[in-house]
Amino acid sequence: MKNINIGVANLVVSDKLRESMFDDSLLVETKNTASKFFDVVKNSPVLQLEFKVFNSIENKHINSDALIPNFIDKNVRLFETYTLEELSTEHDKLKPFIGEAVIENEKIALYEAITTLIEESLKLSENVNIDKMHEAFDLVLDHIRQPKEDESTNIVPEIINEEVIEIAINKFNEKYESMNEEDVKLFKKLVVADNNMKEELFKEFKEENVAALEKLNEDNSNDKIAKSLEKINEMTFNVATADSDIVKLYELKKAIL
Repeated sequence: MKNINIGVANLVVSDKLRESMFDDSLLVETKNTASKFFDVVKNSPVLQLEFKVFNSIENKHINSDALIPNFIDKNVRLFETYTLEELSTEHDKLKPFIGEAVIENEKIALYEAITTLIEESLKLSENVNIDKMHEAFDLVLDHIRQPKEDESTNIVPEIINEEVIEIAINKFNEKYESMNEEDVKLFKKLVVADNNMKEELFKEFKEENVAALEKLNEDNSNDKIAKSLEKINEMTFNVATADSDIVKLYELKKAIL
């Protein structure tokens, strides 16, 4: 691995988390690893910033090549208040989560290019590797000019998104012992589901909740149920909040039925 960074660490932890969903023998170890990972990131302003910058660049699409350099520069300049040594110290905290893992993922090249731009920008001018920086800049620029997947994409995500990881940690830490078979089935579906599958789950739970609440309030005498029905009917499928929306609808369904 050329560079140690938050993107690589997140990929490794996400892969372990996904694997544990299908192998109960890995659950305890994965829970501890994931919890430690989030604690490290939560307590490091540098790693939090790096996570935001990586996410911003990875998901950004700009049509105009004239505007992309300014966007890249603004993101890289956010690290100006830190030194190369401070960045290296924080990256050392990620090494235990990466270990000897070998990851074959096209995102690695992007993450390493972003890390190169950040690290080279923090060096003294006479120590900057211009060729290395230019290659990294071209790779990041090319990534940003490429259209990103939208909600109509049918490709299964290569890594678990942040919201699913958060749900996983909460489930493990707070509710795992009380999760029933249906809870586990839903969670496993969310881990591997593409956007179309999530939309079907969303519609299914929404319709079931609406039907159940309407049955409970057939005479329209309960204002609270009526307001809940109104809110649910107003819900629309949103890729960005799909995981949490599905879990909320699922939990509501369990409470009603």
